[in-house]
Amino acid sequence: MKKVLFGLFALSSLAFAQTNFYLKAGIDVFQKYDTLTYEGMSEDLIEVTSDEADSLGYEIGFEITQNLKSIPNLELGVGITYQDHGDIKAKNFIDGTDLGRATMGSYDSLPFYLTGKYFFPLDSDIKPYVKADLGYSFNFNNDNYKEEYTYEGKKYYENFGINVTNGMYYGVGIGAEYNNFITELMYKRNEAEVEVGGTKACDLDYSRVTLSFGYKFNF
Repeated sequence: MKKVLFGLFALSSLAFAQTNFYLKAGIDVFQKYDTLTYEGMSEDLIEVTSDEADSLGYEIGFEITQNLKSIPNLELGVGITYQDHGDIKAKNFIDGTDLGRATMGSYDSLPFYLTGKYFFPLDSDIKPYVKADLGYSFNFNNDNYKEEYTYEGKKYYENFGINVTNGMYYGVGIGAEYNNFITELMYKRNEAEVEVGGTKACDLDYSRVTLSFGYKFNF
């Protein structure tokens, strides 16, 4: 057993040259949700929820990576991030001659992911790179679905709980490092489904462009 542990340690010391720890915070821009549609009275598909966010989302997280000795410009590692997604904007809709207004409940995410980062070998204090994330998003803290509509002259209100399922998380983008300070611009997407009473109602994937700032600690 000692020989096995020693072998694994020796292999890791040969494969990796340096450990890096990143603390990051970011804000979401160009946010977009999937929308909910149903077949209305006119037998047309009616979009009843907005794909726009009503507020900015943000995230705070950290990543641990290691430099490969065989490919010095490549870092591989893992990360975890708390993501507070922007609230979904309410949407007006028309079903036949009836007017309505609906809001789909938004949610937060906690993805665990693998990350890879490749630095371009330039002779400069500013080190540009490309980056990719791939992992699994735990989605939680979702709000209720709310709807108000008019039917035959009477106004009705709906407010019921939904369940947002977990799903894949991925991102890809660019960044730059200067004196251990980093800036990143990434496209990110969290996959999710809305369930009502255990039955899928719609997808509620959340995609956006995230601008992040952070600091890199070396060990």
